[in-house]
Amino acid sequence: MDFVIITGLSGAGKSTALRTFEDIGFYCMDNLPPQLLPKFAEVILSSKAYSRVATVCDVRSQNVSDELLAALAELSGHEGVQPLLIFLDAGLPVLLRRFSTTRRKHPLGAAEGLERSIERERGLLLALREKADILLDTSDLSLREFQEKLIDFFSTDERPRLLVYLTSFGYKFGLPTSADIVLDVRFLPNPFYDSALTHQTGLDPGVREFVLKTDDARIFLEKTEDWFSFLIPKYVEEGKSHLGISIGCTGGRHRSVVVAERLKSFFESRFGPGLLSVSVLHRDVGK
Repeated sequence: MDFVIITGLSGAGKSTALRTFEDIGFYCMDNLPPQLLPKFAEVILSSKAYSRVATVCDVRSQNVSDELLAALAELSGHEGVQPLLIFLDAGLPVLLRRFSTTRRKHPLGAAEGLERSIERERGLLLALREKADILLDTSDLSLREFQEKLIDFFSTDERPRLLVYLTSFGYKFGLPTSADIVLDVRFLPNPFYDSALTHQTGLDPGVREFVLKTDDARIFLEKTEDWFSFLIPKYVEEGKSHLGISIGCTGGRHRSVVVAERLKSFFESRFGPGLLSVSVLHRDVGK
């Protein structure tokens, strides 16, 4: 039984995630106290009614980090239960904006101010963030993009061993916060200075051909793909469950988009769906 536990910062998308899991066939339970998780799993297993379960545990539970880590350790010892911890994060400005939009109160209260409450919550959940199987920063994701990421990873019964997040971005807009590996492709030919291509993006064939036409591009991709051919199996052997790869150019519209799409195709053809699942986000392509 897949047993997904969603936690993370208030405003980062836990309720949205739970609704999405429900839409793709999970049996869902909101805000279950961590100490009840093992018993809950036993009940579900004995009923034989559900093979996929998702629940949310958040800071409203006292001592949530210690209690949830203890529950995860117990769940890991249950035969037939495959626990997976998802931690949803977001930057402070994004969380402040979301609370302002929804006008909801922070679960830690308003006496010390919203910003202080968010930072205190971040500290309380730090141990869970470090232990998460999947760490997902929703700062740059639209609602649809967030839901699609979850659906891509969990809509099939066969869970990939490694989840790869590819993000193209523009350095002028800042680096993504959740990258494990950053590739700087600003050395590649820039279509921005070609009047016929400047208003197109890396998703257009003409831009793709322009960026990949040089020997430098060919050699870079050969070496990068060879590097990942070595790295990915090592990460899987080590037990790594998710890998964030960000590809940057100046504005995030042309070169980084081309390379991200090329790497997505490479990962899918080289490793297949049994080993890894790949999603791609073009963060700045519309800016």
